[in-house]
Parts: sequence; C-alpha cells; structure tokens
Amino acid sequence: MTALALVLGVLSSCASSDAPAAVYQPSGVESGLERAANQVMNHIQPRSRIAIVYVTSRDRDVTEYITSELEYIMVNDGFTLIDRSQLDQIRKEQGFQMSGEVDDATAVSIGKIIGANVIITGAVTGSGDLRRLRLRALNTQTAQVMATA
Repeated sequence: MTALALVLGVLSSCASSDAPAAVYQPSGVESGLERAANQVMNHIQPRSRIAIVYVTSRDRDVTEYITSELEYIMVNDGFTLIDRSQLDQIRKEQGFQMSGEVDDATAVSIGKIIGANVIITGAVTGSGDLRRLRLRALNTQTAQVMATA
C-alpha cells in the first residue's frame, strides 16, 4: 500500500464515520502532522511571514498532501503564509533546483527573496507503513534553527 493510499484510507474511514464531527479525533498521518506543526508553531512569533520552502518525500503526492495540510493548519492558527505559486516563480527566476534536498543556505536565500521571516523545510523518511515526518523552522535573518519536530 502506498503512503498516499494509506493517507486516503485514513481520511475516507474518518469521513464515512457515523460519529458527529465534534467527536472526531485525528489519527495516523493527520495526528502526526498536526503534532509536528503545533510543535514548530509554538516557537514562531505570531505575526511572522512564513514560507514552506520544501518538503521532500519519495512520493510527490505525499509531498503535496503534507505541504497543503501544513498551510491549512498554519493559516487557521493565524499565521501569514507566502503563496506557493510565488515560491515556484522565484525558483524558476533564480534557477533554484528543488528536486532533491536543498541545504539551509539555499532555503534561507529563497525565504529572504520572497520576504519571509521564517521558512519551513521538511522531509518524509522511511518506507512502507513506517514513515517519519521531520519539520524545521529557520529564521531567514540569522539562518538559526528556531524549531524542529
């Protein structure tokens, strides 16, 4: 079973539940992603401009899912996020290659160009049903790691 199929299976089983929405508790991928996002957000100033510069994974669908969910969680928590289409344009103009893991200096450089105070990077590692999501928040002025999860 692919990671995306696992994610979609968790989501569809939750959606088909007869339990009221107020009782819903995230599980699996959703729960891990929410915990990681909250841990990182606890170390970021509320009015920060954030850019999710990259999240790497072997599966492009998993990368898209995680990036979209991070955006959703952070925006709903009151943070200002830089639109991903703006990031894509900067990558093209500046010739940044984002196909593999990018070093912190490159990620911070992208963040500075687009006016972000904080950049988020991440990676999904592991295989099969054993996956791990790692997130990092970096200050674009100092390149200091502000938080990890």
